[in-house]
Amino acid sequence: MDPNYMFEKALDLAKSAHRGQTSKDDTPFIIHPLTVMADPSLTTLELKIVALLHDVVEDTFYSVAYIRDVYGDVIADAIDAISHKDNEPRIDYWHRVNENTLAYLVKRADIKHNVSRLNLVPNLKDRQRMAVKYKEAMKFFCISLDPEAQTKLDLLVGE
Repeated sequence: MDPNYMFEKALDLAKSAHRGQTSKDDTPFIIHPLTVMADPSLTTLELKIVALLHDVVEDTFYSVAYIRDVYGDVIADAIDAISHKDNEPRIDYWHRVNENTLAYLVKRADIKHNVSRLNLVPNLKDRQRMAVKYKEAMKFFCISLDPEAQTKLDLLVGE
């Protein structure tokens, strides 16, 4: 399948799958995968497709089997790796993400975007809980922030 066509199909699927969903900061959810996709570290169409679809299986009724039928094994394997399973321990999930290069690179961009918008989450307890989770993930995935953003995150988690 033509990569440009696959990209357009992924964009359409992400918009359709996330229609009506909102993030914890009450913005349309589709902004998140679009922003992750625009991360400068995601330079190939495969990475951009995985970024667009990275929450589709986890947050909607679409399955990895559907992704495999439409986009093939490479994209489906990355989506399977980046989709957190119900009741799966976070550390097991992170190790699985690490085993797939596409999933790993998209997850890093995903975490960076999630951290960048923590200040928009209105509930302080939610914001603090999320900050702790993202700080642990950043350590696991060796992600660094600019000093100002790091200071804000440290203050939020009480360090």
